[in-house]
Amino acid sequence: MIKELKIKENLILFYVTIITGLYPIFLTSDKISKLLNVTRTPAVALHYILVFLFFFIIPSLIIKLYFKENLKDYGLNFNNVKKGSIFISILLPLLIISLWISSKTAPFQKEYPLAKSIINNYKLFIGMEFLYLLYYIGWEFLFRGFIINGLKKYGILLPILIETVISTILHYTKPDGEIFLALIAGFILGYYAYKFKSIWFTIVIHFLTGILMDIFVIINR
Repeated sequence: MIKELKIKENLILFYVTIITGLYPIFLTSDKISKLLNVTRTPAVALHYILVFLFFFIIPSLIIKLYFKENLKDYGLNFNNVKKGSIFISILLPLLIISLWISSKTAPFQKEYPLAKSIINNYKLFIGMEFLYLLYYIGWEFLFRGFIINGLKKYGILLPILIETVISTILHYTKPDGEIFLALIAGFILGYYAYKFKSIWFTIVIHFLTGILMDIFVIINR
């Protein structure tokens, strides 16, 4: 049993290490645009889809087919709905204020929305934001689900440190304010994902952060 746990944990760390290396080379919208010689909008759409594939689909297959475990044990459940809802309601006003202020600044105006074509096309906006949701499902599952629950035998601190460091590193091209918030969010969301044994509320918070930033930037242009 101990040997199997070691194999599982080593595989998790190996996979996350590979993703950390591949992400800035192949998975960002800028790299996709250059590698495939496509315009910005399809590159961003493909970026969202690939993150969903590598951050959610493949880890899910590893859990189901190799670990022979239930995805519910990796945060894909609706445990602690009341506590999660209270957490969201407390955090949301602070989130809205910080996003509104940030959306008026030049770095965020330049960065968002990632696909500028959605600014004047509401149908495209809706379609891209749906793909954005897939992106956040993947992101939260890898960091707050796969890593934290896969390494939970080591307690709470180590898994949270690992997911926080890596998720912050992968924000390296973002505005400085977003990198700092990613660091804070890694600890806060990681802790409550561990405590509530669910990632549904972290997906909601992260998705609201993304879609509200796009909306606020468009309003404040």
